[in-house]
Amino acid sequence: MKIGSDEYNLMLIDTNIIRELLNFQSNTRKGFFHKAFLSETKYAPCFSIYNVIELMPYNDLFEKFVDIFSEIPCLMLFTAKQFIEAEYDAFINGDSLQINCKLANSFTPVIDNESYNLRKFINRLKKESSLITVIQNEVYNLPSIANEWEKGRREISKVSERLNEKDYLKNEARTLLKDIINWGINPEVEINVEKFPALRIMAYSQFMRVHLTQKKIKPNDVLDVLISSAIPYVDAVLTENYQADIYKKAKKHIRQLGDLEILTLKDIRVYSV
Repeated sequence: MKIGSDEYNLMLIDTNIIRELLNFQSNTRKGFFHKAFLSETKYAPCFSIYNVIELMPYNDLFEKFVDIFSEIPCLMLFTAKQFIEAEYDAFINGDSLQINCKLANSFTPVIDNESYNLRKFINRLKKESSLITVIQNEVYNLPSIANEWEKGRREISKVSERLNEKDYLKNEARTLLKDIINWGINPEVEINVEKFPALRIMAYSQFMRVHLTQKKIKPNDVLDVLISSAIPYVDAVLTENYQADIYKKAKKHIRQLGDLEILTLKDIRVYSV
């Protein structure tokens, strides 16, 4: 993607990575900047609007976030619902989907207008109270969704043996149809699951977290599933080890993830010494 006058690959960073980058005691930031901007391939970091809304109430952290990302080319990705709606529109119209202005906003420190300047854009975003409220409600509902996933796990365990990946893949099409309806879309024609990689990686990631682990599901798990909607449309992802393993496994099933570069903190810390 072209941002300003330069071409960049897109690197999605998740909630845990952002927290690490905001920690001034960590040396991770040096390695991150080296990987993104000093390697042979340049990467524009991508963060989610969910992360922005999540950080807003924490003034010091939020200011650190805005300070850091105002100094580099980057993208703010929009909501999971927008990615799913875009996939459906592309499917109906026979188009291929790429990240565009309907799915993200790009920023660069070399352009000072409110569309390309992160701080000015966020100040404008704060004034759009209806949009802020919608996304705040999604963020505020994360704990209740995490509890619902926990409840679903317990109910399944009462009536059957532990589900496995084969069970999920066998029922994937049915699961995705239910999911797309839950997102407010009533398909006019039979959907082809191959055309909905955002929906697929979200459902797969949720299944793996709920049914293939026993770890307590937290709000950040739900948030990472929402953010993963952008994964099929970026070039690289920097995430924690567990989510990285999910993406590696998903590569076998979701064609659009075939070229995805999957990075964890250990891959960027080598540059910070």
